[in-house]
Amino acid sequence: MSATQELAEAVRARAQGTPYVVEPTPSGFDVRLALEDPQWFGTFREWRLVQASVHHVRTEEARRTVGVEDELRTLTWQAGVDGRERPTLGAAVGVQRGRVVSKSVQRTYSLGGGGLRKESERSFDSGVGRRLVEDSAKALGWKQERSLNEKIGLYVGLGTIALLVLAGIVVGIVALAGGFG
Repeated sequence: MSATQELAEAVRARAQGTPYVVEPTPSGFDVRLALEDPQWFGTFREWRLVQASVHHVRTEEARRTVGVEDELRTLTWQAGVDGRERPTLGAAVGVQRGRVVSKSVQRTYSLGGGGLRKESERSFDSGVGRRLVEDSAKALGWKQERSLNEKIGLYVGLGTIALLVLAGIVVGIVALAGGFG
């Protein structure tokens, strides 16, 4: 068994009892919600789940590094041939990639003779699948590496901060030299 397969098995073991599945890919494996699993289908339908995350795991066995790129897709519910609704992944619209953090909570309340009463609560956290990978990798001694999209975002953010600081210094120097008055 390769190191990548060992990591995938560790993630699969951690995902036991959750709606996540692990599927091999040429560069590693994916961790995604099992939308087609009958055990979870009813729950997803009841929740009217509107987002599904896929975590693309890329491994480099020689360096024992792992990179995770999140993909958050919009789900739409459509009736199948038999009339039952099924979730379908949005293809071109509503896809986000990189390090995606999305959390939501939906609560249902009823107002009756006893006042306001909470009926149900559902939450979605796009990071659950990512944490399955990160925790497994850490336990097996893998190092995490940022994906290309994360690196680009980090450099753009740091570059923007540096430019704002530089602009502030220039404005300060001009103001001290009496250039605004």
